[in-house]
Amino acid sequence: MGEIVNDLLVSLKAHLQAKMIDSIPAEYEAMLTYTDSDGTDRVLEPSLIKIGRLQDDPTRLSDDPLVPSSHIAIQVQDPEDMSDGWKHSVASSVDSSATNLSLHIGYPYEIGGTRLWWRRFKVSFKVFFIYSDQTEEEATRLANLIRATLETYCESRRPDNQHGWQCGGTTDTLGESAIEAHVAKAHCVELGGPEDDYIWEGAIWVQVLTERS
Repeated sequence: MGEIVNDLLVSLKAHLQAKMIDSIPAEYEAMLTYTDSDGTDRVLEPSLIKIGRLQDDPTRLSDDPLVPSSHIAIQVQDPEDMSDGWKHSVASSVDSSATNLSLHIGYPYEIGGTRLWWRRFKVSFKVFFIYSDQTEEEATRLANLIRATLETYCESRRPDNQHGWQCGGTTDTLGESAIEAHVAKAHCVELGGPEDDYIWEGAIWVQVLTERS
């Protein structure tokens, strides 16, 4: 155990690694299957999941037989947006993040003195369809499936989400415990790329409700 934010980072990385690389659920594997330019059926899975910035050059894929390739980075808060909207904050109605109000938490304290916090993270991804001869429609389908699976895997609020991130109960040495994870917002957009090749990027913003006595 350590500090709650770092513990949650490590937990989320391990969860995504297990669900998206080590043991892909059968129903997701079927949806993420595509046919490459050689006529071989492959499963689009991340070639890299890491904590922090993506510093490798994922466009150098000419010798990589596993293209398309997706890369996922998990970061604390949102390094590209330092406004108050995605900082850690006390879970109360005065939080500047509109997503906080969806749970109708009106006060930052529970009976007995427990303080509730939002611990916030950003899960970014890029998908490169380079030298893979995918149609634009197929690239669109696969990129949005990566977004959709990340939304499912990063959420723990829905009781029927058997593949969700069950972070509840994670407790650090300072006495702060995770309750549940919520996906607050997401985006997935197509970027420019070489002719007949496609690059997509997106992000999932995740907030974890915690309590500290």
